[in-house]
Amino acid sequence: MNNFKELYYRTNPWWEKRDFSTGIERPKYSKITRDSFSYNQVELLTGGRRTGKTTLLRQAIKELLKTTPANEVFYLQADMPGIVDKTITAHVDDFRALFGHPYDGKIYLFIDEIQCCEGWDREIKSMYDLGFTKIFITGSTSYLIESRGSSLTGRQRTTNVRPLDYNEYLSFRGLKVSPAETYLHNKYLEDYMMQGGYPSVALGAPEGYMEDTIQDIINRDIIRLFRARNSGDLMKILGMTAAGLATRVSFHRFAKALGSTVKTVKKYAEYFEKAFLVSFLEKYSASLKDRIYSNKKIYLADTSIKNLFFLGTDFGARAENLLFNFLKENFRRLGYFAAGGREVDFIIETPDGAVPVESKYVDSLEKDDVRLAGLRLYVKKFRPKRAYVVTRSFEEEFETGKTAVKAVPLWKVLTGQVLIK
Repeated sequence: MNNFKELYYRTNPWWEKRDFSTGIERPKYSKITRDSFSYNQVELLTGGRRTGKTTLLRQAIKELLKTTPANEVFYLQADMPGIVDKTITAHVDDFRALFGHPYDGKIYLFIDEIQCCEGWDREIKSMYDLGFTKIFITGSTSYLIESRGSSLTGRQRTTNVRPLDYNEYLSFRGLKVSPAETYLHNKYLEDYMMQGGYPSVALGAPEGYMEDTIQDIINRDIIRLFRARNSGDLMKILGMTAAGLATRVSFHRFAKALGSTVKTVKKYAEYFEKAFLVSFLEKYSASLKDRIYSNKKIYLADTSIKNLFFLGTDFGARAENLLFNFLKENFRRLGYFAAGGREVDFIIETPDGAVPVESKYVDSLEKDDVRLAGLRLYVKKFRPKRAYVVTRSFEEEFETGKTAVKAVPLWKVLTGQVLIK
């Protein structure tokens, strides 16, 4: 234990009543962690690196210390040098020995970046089953959580921590919009599209922060964990993904451009998805074959990633990306519609049927606008009760056939002033 005692004290400042930073609260997540103290389940926070998982753990610890002795709370940062040289169980035994806790004494264990610990799932299950430890863990790759976390089925509650949404971005930047100044939303929203939602960026991170973040994810999560060989090809594929933002992508085209195989390109793209950098959207279809073999649309976890490869604004694609991230968080199933060379960006599943949602980041639009041809085709074929067109500032309600179509600005959707349902 002596080799680690100093490290334990450095990373657990509350043992010596030293203050520690807990950042800015994100209510939609902090409520989850606060409410979790009374549950037995393992609390698992997943999400990309630098999206705020560690900050949420520290906020949970701060709240816990209001009612719990400091020497019953143990934080372990698994990606620090040397930590993985010992098992999680051995570290916990060190902690119990340090403060004289009996083996059956209740403690609170917080482990950051759990994917770095070999065999973590078996150890966490064993601790959970003994019933003496309330456990909080974070992980930055969905692959390790999914592949090794099956032993925790029924024993865990999972929360996916995403980059800041638009409301959170405004809060972090200290921006407020009064009812008399709603016109400011377009400026703030476009700033958000360009800067993105990584918390440190919103708080003024130095130039080069995002490039370092992506390189960190590639080196520590993709190359190390998946044993991907070529970091140059990984960056090229991410760049082509950013170039094709919000479009249907062809892995055959990617492979040809790289001089690689389709299998390799698909594998690398899946690594990005598992590292919470990109998401794929399937075609909305009742046919499993159609969903599997149709080209997928691709979106970024954060629109700022596009800046690493392109200097332009491209607000139309970025707006669609923001809308996708919003819909993905709020609806269990969605896809895109395509037929006859026409497309609807999103089809969401609601309790009373499928609903089309089209992204058109414009200030004016006509009911019979050619840009709504895909929406009109979908309405004609499937006759949904309602449909949405999400715009920049244009707002109007009209009917297409017997379908009620509501055009609404994106900022109203993202701030919750208009509900898509």
